[in-house]
Amino acid sequence: MTATRLQRYALFLAGFEYDIEYKNTKEQCNADDLSLLPLPMTDKEDTVVDAAEVFHASQINILPVTSESVAKETQRDPILARVYDSIVKGWSPRFEGDKHCLS
Repeated sequence: MTATRLQRYALFLAGFEYDIEYKNTKEQCNADDLSLLPLPMTDKEDTVVDAAEVFHASQINILPVTSESVAKETQRDPILARVYDSIVKGWSPRFEGDKHCLS
């Protein structure tokens, strides 16, 4: 497998929670049979992946950001708190003329 394909599979699998367990070949004969029948490789498998895209996708699981922390920090920020209140409670009459710009 090429490095690009390994990165793509690693990014795909990073979106799941799983435990890797060892199984003896005798217990896993279907996987053994499939490994003996490799598919022919095509040029499509060596697609070019943008380095920035790989970096951003790999950072998703590393960042300790949750919806709760975003909500908490939104309420602490003076500007975002006003925007949130305007959305939830309705826009202030002073913005009535600019409503089309704000929605």
